[in-house]
Amino acid sequence: MDNPVWCILGSGGHTAEMCIILQGIFQRTKDISKYKPMKFLVANTDTTSKDKVQLVMNELQQPVSEDDFIYIPRAREVGQSWFTTVFTFLYALVWSFWLVFKEKPRLILCNGPGTCVPFCLAGFLQKLARRSKTKLVYVESFCRVNDISMSGKILLPYLDVMIVQWEPLTKIEYLGCKKIKYFGNIL
Repeated sequence: MDNPVWCILGSGGHTAEMCIILQGIFQRTKDISKYKPMKFLVANTDTTSKDKVQLVMNELQQPVSEDDFIYIPRAREVGQSWFTTVFTFLYALVWSFWLVFKEKPRLILCNGPGTCVPFCLAGFLQKLARRSKTKLVYVESFCRVNDISMSGKILLPYLDVMIVQWEPLTKIEYLGCKKIKYFGNIL
């Protein structure tokens, strides 16, 4: 079996935007087999993202089953204090290392939920150790007009590419990185 493509879901708006990204991928790609198998990583406390993605994938005639979802710990719950976030983030980081090293995804596609940070870091370190060639693609949220998100700033040095929705964001040179690309509005 091929190494999977991972699609990391956040709650609320992150999942809504990821559904639009998935629609774009499956409606515009001639050879969708390169995105198979696709696994969806969803926080174990997220009660709505799975249903939204299943609905969209069914509409695209790409049905997904329970086996296509991996439930993961959140790096930070909505409204969680920054102090306790340190501990939940460390737990999520250890957990993500285990999963990344076990599954060796060939692509990690994310769009900014904090949950994606430990998985992208683990994917980068696996690539650095030459255990895989995992590509890290981050699609910045449509609502980020003037600056990139905190998750984006943390991950930018480690990503293969960050795709933004607003051209002025391509002029940002954060930590010397020039990995920000604009392809027009994709959301």
